[in-house]
Formats: sequence, structure tokens, C-alpha cells
Amino acid sequence: MAIPSLNFGSAYALALDNLRGRDAVNVDLRDAGPDQGLWQIPFEKGEAEQLNSIPSSRNVPIRLEYSADGRYLMTFEMEPRQSGMTVRIATTVTGELIDIDPQFPVMTEDMTAPYIMGAGWSPVGSGLVYAVRDPLDDSKSGLYLTAAPGKPGKMILQGRFYGTTCCQRMPIQWAVNDLIMIGRGGESGVLLVQVGMPG
Repeated sequence: MAIPSLNFGSAYALALDNLRGRDAVNVDLRDAGPDQGLWQIPFEKGEAEQLNSIPSSRNVPIRLEYSADGRYLMTFEMEPRQSGMTVRIATTVTGELIDIDPQFPVMTEDMTAPYIMGAGWSPVGSGLVYAVRDPLDDSKSGLYLTAAPGKPGKMILQGRFYGTTCCQRMPIQWAVNDLIMIGRGGESGVLLVQVGMPG
């Protein structure tokens, strides 16, 4: 079950999917081989499977998080200006990397387009809550919900928000009672927000 090129220090992100008996790891070989990227490994029988190859070491995720239904992995990568994270989603079947919301693609180098500041999985299924920042139009900045990755979401709260960890290195935690805790941009303290997926 070993990953062919894995050596000490080349995997430093791990996500566990206890219900399905597997984990996911990153493999960072410093641009040195086709085994670099995301891998899925069964706990017991079976072979390690490469979900995708990521040619550039700077795009290898430093954190991974499974959705509750196991269909997706949230990936956290250092963003172009090194001041936060780029959050994307990988499917656990094909390994395809997709944007959380097509309205807000991965951050641009000049940071003029709206971008996602942090995200978290719903406690069931594969819904997402995420904070969007629009540098040019504050009316688009806010907290959004989508029922599944890759589908346009809906703003539920306007304002500047972010996750509660430095540089958005952890997912926004969505509790089973549908409460989340988020930071407020430019203001002290945090907010508790009750959210929930329709239906």
C-alpha cells in the first residue's frame, strides 16, 4: 500500500475518512516526479490510489478535509501572495480539482477579483459555507452557502468575514446544531451564525 516515491517529510497533510476506511495525503516531491499530488489510501486491504498529479510543488495542499459524505476533499494551498489560503475541492472519484463556487474562481495574482477567504463542510452531505471577499465591491463580500461544490451559492450574510484561524489554515467549523463561528473583518470579536442547508 506504499506510495512509490514517498520519503520522509514528503507528506505533511492527512485527512481521515473513518466511515469509508481510508485516508488522503499530499505528496510533495519538490517538483521531482509524477507521484506528486493527492493520494487516497485504504486503512486495510487495497492499493494506494493517486487522485491527481500536481506538477508544481507550490500548489500541493498543506491541509485536506473530507466532506461528510466522502465524495469530496477540501484542499488548502498557499495563495499567490502568501497571505492566506486558496481553498479548492477535489472529487474522491476522479480527483478533478474544482472551484467551490464558479462565481468566485481561485484568487488572481493581483487580488482584484472576488475570492474565497475560508470554507467549511456541512455536518452531513457535501454542502459548504464560505466567506467571500470582493476587493472592489463590498456588496459582494459576505457569507455564502452552496448545496454542493461547483454550484453557485447564495449569500446569507453581507459583510467582511473570515475563518477563526490565522491565514485561514483550517476549515470553518460547522457544528451538528448548525452553528458556525466566524471572524469579523475590521472588527473585534467573533460571530456565532446559525446556518442550514435547504431541504
